Amino acid sequence: MTKTQIILNQLEKMKQTRLQAQIKADQNLEIARQNKKFQKLEKDLRKVQMEISKLEISDEKIKAMHFEYNQLRDECNEALKNVGLTYKDTVPQYNCPICNDVGFVNGKKCSCLIKKIQEELVTRSGIGQFNGHTFDDVDYSILAENPVLAKAFKVANDYVSAFPNYKYKNLVIFGDVGTGKTFLTECIASELIKATNYVVFVTSFDLNNTVLKSMNVPFNEREDILEPLLECDLLIIDDLGSEPIMKNVSINSLYTIINERQRHDLPTITSTNLTPQMIQERYGDRLISRIFNTENTLAIKLTGKDLRISKKK
Repeated sequence: MTKTQIILNQLEKMKQTRLQAQIKADQNLEIARQNKKFQKLEKDLRKVQMEISKLEISDEKIKAMHFEYNQLRDECNEALKNVGLTYKDTVPQYNCPICNDVGFVNGKKCSCLIKKIQEELVTRSGIGQFNGHTFDDVDYSILAENPVLAKAFKVANDYVSAFPNYKYKNLVIFGDVGTGKTFLTECIASELIKATNYVVFVTSFDLNNTVLKSMNVPFNEREDILEPLLECDLLIIDDLGSEPIMKNVSINSLYTIINERQRHDLPTITSTNLTPQMIQERYGDRLISRIFNTENTLAIKLTGKDLRISKKK
């Protein structure tokens, strides 16, 4: 599913929610109109509403009309008590009072739609299975102790700020276990998702399983499985080297995904405990030429003794 499809999916859900609110209000209104007193009051109320909308007269007249309107509203509520309703039940109750569940305000995405998109992006990104760290979790005292980590942290911030136009499309973050590689990639993912970018965060092990799954379904279903990996705004492959190598499958599939993304100018971030030499020995020259392509990739080596960039409790 592409980001456009995700947005359309959320808009369709909001459309259905809006429709259900309108249907519920219409049903309540039909029940209410069985009360003769309410029927008359409703007509009077609508008449006053129309007159108020046409008013271009003195403030005193407007105040008087609003007073009459509120009085009629109160009388409507009294009449509705006989059928177990309130006036509020006869008008649609939308989830968002800003856009009334339309999703847009003045041609721009409403905050409610942005939030729904972010929630779905988090779900689809895979980052939910991790801690989902953000830059707010950074312990700056640890950065002060480790200039290498501090420099990497600055690169990560700059990458997010300029995304997708940072001078290097791709990042490779490598170093020993516990130096903060996954933390840093999670921070990048979380910040970009906040800006409604479609980020897919996947371990190398799960990526391998996804590719294997795609090979065991009918051809017309394969695209649905691989599409997020190939078309997301940013693909993050965490812990490269943790997956089992399957002859003629793992390496070729990884190469195809990375190569296709580079061919379409789509960024990829890779983190690994392996050194470039170990990557070359494990995956071969063809793949390492893609992962460490110096024209569009920045390699960042993290060092330190089991340092974690996490806020102290």
